[in-house]
Amino acid sequence: MRTFRLFIGTTDGPTEVQRITPEDPEVRSVVCLDGRAVALPISDDYDAFVRRPTGVIEALTGHGAYRVDISHPIGCGFSWQLGILAAHMVAARGGLAGPDDTPRDAVWLTGEVDHRLNVGAVEDVSLKLMRATSALKGLIADGLRVTVVAPEACAEEAEAALAQAFPGVQMRPRLIAARHFDDVVPALGLKRPRRLFKRAGLGFAGARRGRRAAVFSGALAVVATVLVAAWPLGSAPDQGRDAAGSGPGTLAAGPEGAPPRIALIETRAPVGEGCAAVDLQRARPAIARHLFPPGKGGGDIGEVLPVKTLGLCDLHHRIVNPGLGALAVTAIATRYEKSGGRFRTRTLAAGRRLAPGGTLDLDARPPREVSVPLIQRLVVLALPEGWPRAADRLERAARSLTGAVSPESWARAIAALGADAVFMSTAGQIFVPEWAMTQKNRPGPSITP
Repeated sequence: MRTFRLFIGTTDGPTEVQRITPEDPEVRSVVCLDGRAVALPISDDYDAFVRRPTGVIEALTGHGAYRVDISHPIGCGFSWQLGILAAHMVAARGGLAGPDDTPRDAVWLTGEVDHRLNVGAVEDVSLKLMRATSALKGLIADGLRVTVVAPEACAEEAEAALAQAFPGVQMRPRLIAARHFDDVVPALGLKRPRRLFKRAGLGFAGARRGRRAAVFSGALAVVATVLVAAWPLGSAPDQGRDAAGSGPGTLAAGPEGAPPRIALIETRAPVGEGCAAVDLQRARPAIARHLFPPGKGGGDIGEVLPVKTLGLCDLHHRIVNPGLGALAVTAIATRYEKSGGRFRTRTLAAGRRLAPGGTLDLDARPPREVSVPLIQRLVVLALPEGWPRAADRLERAARSLTGAVSPESWARAIAALGADAVFMSTAGQIFVPEWAMTQKNRPGPSITP
């Protein structure tokens, strides 16, 4: 049987899909790291991608819950969807390469997938391919046939990146520009005697149920997609307008609502041990908790906490709701080189509900390779859940941050948010390579969120 190694392109380098395990349909689907007993932050999005009515994998495979193990973390976004879908289809026929297999093919993929299996454009395709160049060359050197799959809308960017990374045409991976998952099927060794993945419906399951059932399920998927797009995750429809009209009004912290608190939780292996010993519970990790000042915002983007990358096993932000009422929370992060290099922003959570005393953990790990000092900043925006037009205000505030293109415009956007009447808390880190460390980490106040 023809087997494949499948890789998902990320801006931190490729991550391999190691195995897919069906689970009890009553539980939620999860994405885990290399067999560990911890779900990665994208698990909620993956569960929605699997399960009806929002997802497509259950419709294609007939099963509603899975565990996926990957070799390296995936932080956020949706460009993993094409690779995960491909892995499910290959695994369904027993073709996903395992540790004892000797595959002849490897496929690298990036792209979003909608409910009709159309492949949508994603950002940073050239950067993802640049970060994957070494791995792809290693696969070719090992004798594997390598295929790169990118959205059709990003084909020129992918072709240019491959031409730069592989000057020799004969050694260059084959590029597939995918407009629909149909375009990927031949590269995965899936036979297609008839059109299995229909552009008008969900494919396998729809064909088995008959045309009427397929049309009905497709209509439900369209309605579900529209509803999901219309309301941010965890938010409720507005209950009314501001008392003074449509203006932002004034928001003051009170007993029912308070700015969220941000803690940075840093996990390292003990002296003489490695992260593997911590993961396998053979050693107790050293955990440091650093609390950032609550409600830090306005025109001050905040101090940055030095984080030494060597020996770092895990790093995440913990958002805590210290008030007596539920909050709607949006979290946005930026990362850029201290010297002024590449600047980018990411939305890590949008309109998430945070109950009183509740917590939300967000992955804060740096890229696997940090060669220059790298600054990372997090802004958490929040409003009491019942506040009029809370969802609109958070969305407007978030747009001003995601539109930033430099540290200076990011700082200006934060300063301008004071007029938007939202709670705002900030955190920042500078990831320091070993060669650049001139002083030990400065521990912040310890807390137990």
